[in-house]
Amino acid sequence: TPADMTSSVVVRELLRTHAGIRGVDATLDEPSESRTRQRSTRLNASTLSGAIDIVAVRQADGSLKSSTMHVRFGKLLVPFASGRRVEVLVNQRTTTFSFELGSEGEAAHSPSSEELAQLRLEAGVNYVDYQCDGCRPVVARLFLLQPWDRLVITDV
Repeated sequence: TPADMTSSVVVRELLRTHAGIRGVDATLDEPSESRTRQRSTRLNASTLSGAIDIVAVRQADGSLKSSTMHVRFGKLLVPFASGRRVEVLVNQRTTTFSFELGSEGEAAHSPSSEELAQLRLEAGVNYVDYQCDGCRPVVARLFLLQPWDRLVITDV
């Protein structure tokens, strides 16, 4: 949360030096070890939802190849997730494929070249919505690249 972010010493320093915010030390307490420990013990991985972005590359023969689609619905979004169907929308259009959630709310799918061709992907960034039983969608991006595109991947 924003309050948690401002308790970081690094964030406070950035606010002070780059955002022109004065008096940050006066308004924000130094995080104590006990508060940090309390936050980390409250964080339960089974409640987290998310998806991994996908990279698709158009091949010389016109076909498409992509990384695997991965999604996870946490227990707060989808309790008792095992076996529930996940619908996939790309750029707000329904697709012909779906998959089922595992016991921990996770699912993965490696789309075939034919499935990717049916998505009518646009060059650059496309948006993937994973929906399960009408709950809030989990969103990822699908990047359509050409073989000659240059790319920098980071994990920050």
